[in-house]
Amino acid sequence: MDRSQIEFFRGILRLLEREIGFQTDVESMCCGVTLGQCHVMMELSLRKEASIKELSESLGIDKSALSRTVDKMVDSGLLTRTEGKTDRRYVELSLTDKGRQGAETINRICNEYYGKLFERIPSEKHQSVVDSLTLLAEAMKSMRTEKNGALSKKKKK
Repeated sequence: MDRSQIEFFRGILRLLEREIGFQTDVESMCCGVTLGQCHVMMELSLRKEASIKELSESLGIDKSALSRTVDKMVDSGLLTRTEGKTDRRYVELSLTDKGRQGAETINRICNEYYGKLFERIPSEKHQSVVDSLTLLAEAMKSMRTEKNGALSKKKKK
């Protein structure tokens, strides 16, 4: 891509980022949770249970920051901590009934919003949009994880 195409692309990404930001504010405000808490809820609604380490890896969030988020969620009754059956150091996190209800509300709001969004896109372009965003998200994640891997190798030296 030439410079003007890259700059145009960056402008589109900034617009997309702002619009997604507006939508995620609505999603999390409906349940009185932060964006980070919303991500934890969505991940646990898919997995049912996970450790801090597993959530940290899947969400790409630092374990100490995630621990603070989880502490607040436990205190507010959204999550429970359960000691591992074979290793007491392993702690499983899961949604409480309140957490599941919040996740269901967020999912309902998102499904309604994105359903209406796709009504504004010609149906023959739906799969193209999904494919393109998947490709972009995977490329961005790959760059982030390669960069983080290189940084952690430098720290070990």
